[in-house]
Amino acid sequence: MPLACDNAVSDGHTHHESRLLYSQLHLAIIQAFLLAGKDKEDPQEEMELEPGEVMDESDSRHLIKGGDLKELTQDMTKLIEKFKTVEFNDNVIEQQVQLSMDRFAQTLQVAMATGSLSAAKDELLSMCKRLPANRLLSTVIESLDTNH
Repeated sequence: MPLACDNAVSDGHTHHESRLLYSQLHLAIIQAFLLAGKDKEDPQEEMELEPGEVMDESDSRHLIKGGDLKELTQDMTKLIEKFKTVEFNDNVIEQQVQLSMDRFAQTLQVAMATGSLSAAKDELLSMCKRLPANRLLSTVIESLDTNH
């Protein structure tokens, strides 16, 4: 269960259910960004409404703001520090931290690719540098230089 410090989760079944919920949440967030970005790809399709469908005037460029990301990275950092004080196997902790960082990097990449992120490049670099080292996150950060 990535970055969840819950001592009440003791039996394997509950642990499996928690991991499944985190995976489903991760997938739902990425799908929301993809759907928001899809609207921008084909504006004509946006104009064609199905029966009962309501026109949405929201702007997907602001689904995630820099301040939201800053809070998230601060919370992740605090939770990782808290994890280090709990008596767990260090290898297990590192695996869970890396899994969480991979999911964060995937979500960040999809948000950037779909234009759902409104944050300055310098702001993103500053936030990501405070997080633990992760290959996928490094790749996403490096892509900022080529994409923006």
